Amino acid sequence: MSTGYDARSGPLLVNDLYEGGVISEPVFGWFMSDETGTTFLDIGVLTYDSIREGDELIWMDVLNDDFWWTNEITGVSLDGKKF
Repeated sequence: MSTGYDARSGPLLVNDLYEGGVISEPVFGWFMSDETGTTFLDIGVLTYDSIREGDELIWMDVLNDDFWWTNEITGVSLDGKKF
């Protein structure tokens, strides 16, 4: 998440907000819905309202503390089907 600098430099929005005291934690998360629902982004605090009972929040470590906060994802699963 950038503050508008080019794709390879500049402060990261979440870090910049945290260091400036605007948010209490340097975290962000998002909830993605289908076309009929609401998709939203949490910055600085995570809400758990959208997690269905029995589901859990998935934490992913950052592989490199770079501009993109990268991670390697090798597949996804939806309704028991792996992609």
